[in-house]
Amino acid sequence: MSHEIIEHIKQRQERIKAARLAGTGEVGIFWIFDGMLIPESIPHTEGEEYGEFVNGKTSHYDFWRSVQRLVPKLRDYEYEQIPRGRVIYSRRDGKFHIYGSEQFVKNEAEKQMVLKAFSIAASEAVFRFDEHYSMAAEDLSEDSCDDFGGSF
Repeated sequence: MSHEIIEHIKQRQERIKAARLAGTGEVGIFWIFDGMLIPESIPHTEGEEYGEFVNGKTSHYDFWRSVQRLVPKLRDYEYEQIPRGRVIYSRRDGKFHIYGSEQFVKNEAEKQMVLKAFSIAASEAVFRFDEHYSMAAEDLSEDSCDDFGGSF
């Protein structure tokens, strides 16, 4: 049994590697902090189906502790205090839907960072504002930014 599990994992890792080498668009989550993109993604061909959409395999909440270990400056923040977003793939229209705050959707430099990191051509992307990803005005301070949540 354990040999079968190991073989399954190895095959999956090879599929992911091949998809990335081929430039297959990815799905998942991201944060933007100090001009740096922090993505957690997987080729959409390996993502989880959710109705007509394909989503990444983790949530912002579940991945946050890993992010905090990688970026020590974030240890004093909760996951929803840093600008974040989500990329999903729609099988209906064949496009990647990239969700974020209104500020993110208007920021060309940040959008380009996401497109590059997730291997998505601009012609395959649809940027969408979702208020779920925005903090209330009274929650904003100099040290906190938009809240990107993820509706999925």
